[in-house]
Amino acid sequence: MNNHSLGSRPMNASGCCLLGIIVAFFAAAWYVLKYLFIGFYWILKYVFIGLFYAIAAPFLLFEYLWRRGGIWRPLLLVVTGMMFLVGLVLFIAAPTTPQQPNLIATATPVLQPSQTALVQRTPSVLASATASTSPTIPIPPTVTEPLVQPTTAPAVVPTTAPEAPSVTAIPTAPIAAPAESAEGKIPARISNVVDGDTVKLDFEGKVQSIRMIGIDTPEVKDPRKPVQCYGAEASAFTKKTLLGKDVLISFDPTQDKRDRYDRLLLYIWLPDGTLFNQLIIQEGYAFEYTYRIPYQYQDAFKAAENDARNAARGLWSPTSCNGVASPVTPTP
Repeated sequence: MNNHSLGSRPMNASGCCLLGIIVAFFAAAWYVLKYLFIGFYWILKYVFIGLFYAIAAPFLLFEYLWRRGGIWRPLLLVVTGMMFLVGLVLFIAAPTTPQQPNLIATATPVLQPSQTALVQRTPSVLASATASTSPTIPIPPTVTEPLVQPTTAPAVVPTTAPEAPSVTAIPTAPIAAPAESAEGKIPARISNVVDGDTVKLDFEGKVQSIRMIGIDTPEVKDPRKPVQCYGAEASAFTKKTLLGKDVLISFDPTQDKRDRYDRLLLYIWLPDGTLFNQLIIQEGYAFEYTYRIPYQYQDAFKAAENDARNAARGLWSPTSCNGVASPVTPTP
């Protein structure tokens, strides 16, 4: 029986070869790409490993020699120090980029004083020339025109035009300081009395502790010390004189603004101008006290103490403390 009569056809030889060629091409491309990627991976791997060891080699060598000890450690320190000095010298000696000249400033002509005044008066003169039809008012050149020093007298400018004020003549106002009087005293209000030489007052928007300069009263509230002779009397005098009063305070330029306990160091002035720091010494409630550096009123305070001592006033009295702030003997 004829095979053609069954409706079947033999495969075309050219179609079979074309399919095989395509499959072979893709298979070859796959293997080429596969081994290219594998080769690229290994190349990058060893390149990075080489870079790592190239960078880390000095540090690894330093660590190895340092672990060996002996003469290597001082030698490594010397070499490292020399490298640092060489780098520092090269950094310092490196030439800096020269600044380019200011071409605009170089090209700008220098104005003489008369020309500067003329240019400053130009707007007013131009306004007058526009408002008036008189051709006799000369119009000076604008600023954009080059100005040169004339060999003859310049055109007469009307003398009624006001001279422009110099910018440099206007002083710069300093930053405002806290409100204080001409004598450097600042108003404040005493809100609490801690003891004879320490008070609290409202200052800079908050209550702050104040340690008065140049005085020392017997202790009454120091946890490190017992109550001392005449301490209660000194506290009572300070409370009676200052508590709730409006006073003036001032700093001393020779002293710090605050002590180690963050208390402000101040002089306190009563409304009648009396310096309270000196008054409490003179009345015999405090000793004169100098902390490291002499203060502004040291001589006056020492004189006040001598006066109180000679008069046997307050804590200098033989019937009170006799000038010694000793602990108070408790009542049996």
